[in-house]
Amino acid sequence: MKCLTRALVIALFAMSPLASHAAANVSLIDTQPRADVVSVEDAPEPTDMDARHADHRLERKVRQALYRGKVDVTHVSILARNGRVTLIGGVPAQAMIQTAPTIAMNVPGVRSVDSELIRRPEQN
Repeated sequence: MKCLTRALVIALFAMSPLASHAAANVSLIDTQPRADVVSVEDAPEPTDMDARHADHRLERKVRQALYRGKVDVTHVSILARNGRVTLIGGVPAQAMIQTAPTIAMNVPGVRSVDSELIRRPEQN
């Protein structure tokens, strides 16, 4: 696949008006591997800290989305782990219990939502 893609790029480039100008400066066939090119296979594995940072960013995005969706998140904990979000706490209205998971599910990066929300009593 890599060779086919490279051959296609070379063929398309050869047909362009820039080909004659570039041919004077750059070889179209590169037989030596380039040290400055990093492949996906060479990319470092994400660490536990990277994963935790991603989870924390997702928690903030979900909290912001719930706030924009008019869900009172004052007494709600939002936990994220690898795209799985858990909502725990109390909200003042039954409608918020029903809409919160839908809002959270629409946040990019969320794969599933577990809602453990309850209706908390009104405080006077």
